[in-house]
Amino acid sequence: MSNILIRTLSGALFIVIVIGAFLLGITTTAIVIGGFMTIALHEFYKMFIHKGVANPFSFLGIIIGLLCYLGVLAYLLEWFEFSLSLLFIPLSLIVLVSVLIRKEGNPVLDVSITVLGWLYIVLPFSIFLLIYKTPNSGSDWLIISGMFLIIWSNDTFAYLSGRFFGRHKLFERISPKKTWEGSIGGFLFAIIAGLVYAFFTEQSFLFWGIGACIVSIGGVLGDLIESKIKRITGVKDSGNIMPGHGGILDRFDAIMFAAPFFYAWCVLFIEYFH
Repeated sequence: MSNILIRTLSGALFIVIVIGAFLLGITTTAIVIGGFMTIALHEFYKMFIHKGVANPFSFLGIIIGLLCYLGVLAYLLEWFEFSLSLLFIPLSLIVLVSVLIRKEGNPVLDVSITVLGWLYIVLPFSIFLLIYKTPNSGSDWLIISGMFLIIWSNDTFAYLSGRFFGRHKLFERISPKKTWEGSIGGFLFAIIAGLVYAFFTEQSFLFWGIGACIVSIGGVLGDLIESKIKRITGVKDSGNIMPGHGGILDRFDAIMFAAPFFYAWCVLFIEYFH
């Protein structure tokens, strides 16, 4: 079976799982997204361990990351007030105690990478849930599905545009294969996807047009950031769980960075333009 076919099939299965979860409601979405987050966080820590760059507290980092994620979910499901969900934050300080316990290596660096995993992965995945439950957005699943469809359109057409028209390198030092032509092609088709998607939602062309710009630009930056991390840690892919794509982190790198900015746009639009 050719690599392109394998990549297409695994990508299609991934899309079915993600969109299917959105359609089934917040609980299913939280379980699926939480599962992806756990794998991505494991991949992130493993990359740094790979060549001894650092030795993050992986198990503790994943457990505390999951608890913080569950705190956001509990708030959205109205299990308790937002102020109580903040009680999960002090748990993150537990990892600092590890500086006193670990003797070998560089404990301060290890703790820093552990905490970076929460900011880089747990925070964006938690924001996915906030986007899903964006107030006054109509059907819960429409906003977050639109964000994912825009980033998929951006990635697909950036790849095709770069393959057929790519001449000028975007950031060769970090990602040699990315080109300006590919990025521009992805950006334009992301906007087209956003404007077409506007026909199926309560939000305006303005919302989806600007939202698509934010997601596309954020996605490119997110992709470059993960490429830089992989260069630092000396790995080609974050994992191999998705044939033809690499790891879960490789699939979410763009959307993870774009999500916080897109959520900020959602809140601003609903507050001032809706």
